[in-house]
Amino acid sequence: MLTHLWLARKLQVAAGFAIGHITVHRDRRDDLDLAAVIRDRLEPLGKPCYSGMATGHVSNILTLPLGVQVEIDANRGVMTTTEGAVI
Repeated sequence: MLTHLWLARKLQVAAGFAIGHITVHRDRRDDLDLAAVIRDRLEPLGKPCYSGMATGHVSNILTLPLGVQVEIDANRGVMTTTEGAVI
């Protein structure tokens, strides 16, 4: 999926990235390390990236509004909306 977004030039125009908590367990037959794949694809872009956010298929899920401006502090692991979610 990241390669598709890369080829569609979506990753290059994004201001930053918030990655949810990865719940897929690594298959012992597969040497694929998902954290390494994410790092390899996003790190060269030099944009803020926070991973481990409580989104997706986890308990205590964080509801994220779509289409609103946010600020990401990747060092602190904080994402803050800068506008209301209801327009």
